[in-house]
Amino acid sequence: LTVIIQGFGAVGAHASRILKERIPEAKVIGISDLEGYLYNENGLTVEELFGLWKNFGLVTNKYFKDKVAPEGYKHPTKFSTNANNLLLENAFCMVPAAPIFNYLGVRSSDEASMLVDRMGKWAVIIEGANTYSPDPNRRAARTRMEQIVYGEKGVMIANDYLVNSGGVIFAAQEHIIKTPENLQIPDEMLGNREAVEKWLKDHEDDFAKLSKQRLIAGEEYRENVIHRNMIELVDLLASNPDMLPCTA
Repeated sequence: LTVIIQGFGAVGAHASRILKERIPEAKVIGISDLEGYLYNENGLTVEELFGLWKNFGLVTNKYFKDKVAPEGYKHPTKFSTNANNLLLENAFCMVPAAPIFNYLGVRSSDEASMLVDRMGKWAVIIEGANTYSPDPNRRAARTRMEQIVYGEKGVMIANDYLVNSGGVIFAAQEHIIKTPENLQIPDEMLGNREAVEKWLKDHEDDFAKLSKQRLIAGEEYRENVIHRNMIELVDLLASNPDMLPCTA
């Protein structure tokens, strides 16, 4: 399992860390940020890069200067200042994790990171970044891209609204009933997996109660929204009979 990640930031860095924790044999072979991209077909040192990201933010150029440049061509990792060229590389999975709408495009006017006729060979794309746009031109560009990438090249695309659905669901829950302070993970535990898991275990009964409260409140909220939408629809049809599918 080989992965390249476009955008080694809040999403990309943690995606690489979690991937290595859960699938140790997986290889993150390429990453990019604003300063360029790193590629090593044998796998990059995720732990080291994650540490650099936490301390410095941008990692590719610093890693190149500190690790690659002193060894020159003998170092197995290559570096380029053209971050978009990461998408030329082959991998099983490509993760767009940068705040870029058009990571792939069909036409040069799409202003994408890479054109589909030059993209690397991938089996799946997992969209970590938000790629949706209500703009009709961008939506048309997205449709053109999907028709070729998925329809012709056979690359499966896991859309952003599915990949990020956990965050959306949690945000909706917080909107209805906020998490009380006593059920918020203490800051000093963040980053310590064992401590966090023990803390969650100790508070599982309280979380179960909160979950039930949110379920009841969520169902009530849903019914209210449906009721309000139906009233708006009836009022709209009453004010404009031409919208009715038949003569009333």
